[in-house]
Amino acid sequence: MRALPKSLLVAVPFAFAAVGCAGVNTALQQTNAALTAVNNTLSGAASVNVDAALATPPKALAQDVTSATPMVKDLVTTSACLPTKTAGAAARYLARFYDGSGYGIAYADPKLSMRYNQSRCLGVDRVGNWEQPAKNVLKFTVTYVSDSSGESALERYTIHRNDSARWYLRGF
Repeated sequence: MRALPKSLLVAVPFAFAAVGCAGVNTALQQTNAALTAVNNTLSGAASVNVDAALATPPKALAQDVTSATPMVKDLVTTSACLPTKTAGAAARYLARFYDGSGYGIAYADPKLSMRYNQSRCLGVDRVGNWEQPAKNVLKFTVTYVSDSSGESALERYTIHRNDSARWYLRGF
């Protein structure tokens, strides 16, 4: 079993004492976000430029795409830098994006469709082709590119918004 960093062992009890049980969830979310940022930096994900790849959505979808953009950026950045080439590992690393509906998860690492890729992280060429089949659903595609081989992979995502206005990947 891996030992937790000392800073985390100090932060969690402090969160309980400082803000009470009601604020613990917020404190843990902030800690998780900070650890995710560190992990992305160490894995190379910080070099993935999603902002430049975001295509302008149709005007009718602009508001919903804008509200989903933080989740989409995080999802795409994480997907671009998955550490292994196994579908099971991809689902494990992306579990935080799922809605917990209990349905099956259909997701593959974009690197799986690349035969000659040697890059740890993929570049993101385009995030676009926005569609909205329902008021609470967005579909879009992401084109990932390998810096080492020049190969590309196209992934199609479907996300939905729940009652609390958060966007999630949905199982099939």
